[in-house]
Amino acid sequence: MSISRGEISLKGVYDKNGQTIDVTEEHFFSDSCIADSIKAVKKAGLIRAPTYLHVQGRANALENDPLWDYWFDTYGERLLIVDKEGINGNKGQLYVVSLQNCGIFSNNPHRIRTAIQEQRLKDGQIPLDQETDVNAFLEAINNTNYTKEFQQKGWTKSGQLYVFKSFEEFDDASKKDHFLVGLPAYIVLRKYEEAKQTLVGVQDIFAQLNNQNLIIESGGRSQLDKMLGKAIDFSWEKFGSSLDYYTNVDYYYNIGYVNFGSVVLIDSKNNGICGYILKDRGSSVGINVDRFTKCVETVEETNLEKIITQKIDQISQELQLPNGLVESLEEEGYNFLYLDAMLRKGLDLGKSAPFINGNYIQVVLWGKNARRALDKHYNKQTFDQHVNILKRLFKSHFKSVPTISLIGNWKDITENTALGKYLSCVILQKRKK
Repeated sequence: MSISRGEISLKGVYDKNGQTIDVTEEHFFSDSCIADSIKAVKKAGLIRAPTYLHVQGRANALENDPLWDYWFDTYGERLLIVDKEGINGNKGQLYVVSLQNCGIFSNNPHRIRTAIQEQRLKDGQIPLDQETDVNAFLEAINNTNYTKEFQQKGWTKSGQLYVFKSFEEFDDASKKDHFLVGLPAYIVLRKYEEAKQTLVGVQDIFAQLNNQNLIIESGGRSQLDKMLGKAIDFSWEKFGSSLDYYTNVDYYYNIGYVNFGSVVLIDSKNNGICGYILKDRGSSVGINVDRFTKCVETVEETNLEKIITQKIDQISQELQLPNGLVESLEEEGYNFLYLDAMLRKGLDLGKSAPFINGNYIQVVLWGKNARRALDKHYNKQTFDQHVNILKRLFKSHFKSVPTISLIGNWKDITENTALGKYLSCVILQKRKK
């Protein structure tokens, strides 16, 4: 094993304040395997550059720049997994997962090296265990405090983590200004049936502007547009995107083997972005995270945080909640504004005719009530997560339309919890008025 160390310039990338800067970072090349270059980055006290930083750099680099001339493995993963237990939806659903600036296996170079030595790679991809990898991952992303979960498991560093359950969710979020400021981590889940429709191979460069894989791993449409715009300036007519193992998924599925993953590679010239053959050489870029993380809050963000705090204080005073209850609810995994909107506002708890134990409300009307209470704070992903964790409190009924109510034995289910104390404050005290 030998490691060579050099420098690479990332041009026009966002710093922690949202300004574009040119930075010189460390480039580690291993002539043995990717595990060694990843280990060298960690040993230097750096982290690997996510794919989207390379895309930002290429959008500002000349055709003969090393960023275009060379290939790099990046801090990104592609997974193909099966949800056997129905943790995220239907049992047996296949998902294609894209991870940027986080990962469930590539932070562990020893694991990669061991899989290579034991000849356990499948088409160059690493196998993932159903329980400890896949199920743990699916449970983590469905936890309201998924950032803490990922950090505890060593799957991401401190900082912003986004989870998107569809390409459309990611597409909308990544269009916002400064989405990539602060070096965020993000995860995008797509059903296999959808993801496999993406263009494969070196294709017409204009067609690739709508390639979901490229959009996700570039950090959004704007990022991809800029990089491909630069390639068009070079008079390139085609650009690549590989789906790796997707073409073999039917074979692996039939033999009961579908859980595996690869590291995202940004290839040289117009060869594009693909999954990496893990037994091959390593070419990792280590970055100094202080240039990118601990993003300085903008005035808009600061004001929004104040508005949220003021709204929580207002509700707490109105309901006469005990001191520390909101914090206790957050420790139990609840976002207080969503909890209050979905239970108190959505089910009219505390009013003369609350929707409890047989007094049903149409699901559509309940959702409208809750979203109206959240107003501009509404986020579909957070809303869906709370539906999932609160469903044990809901009693469903169907006549002509779906309806729900709060179950009658809510006190038994929530005994000795902050949620139980909150419901007591809302239902028992307010109904006396």
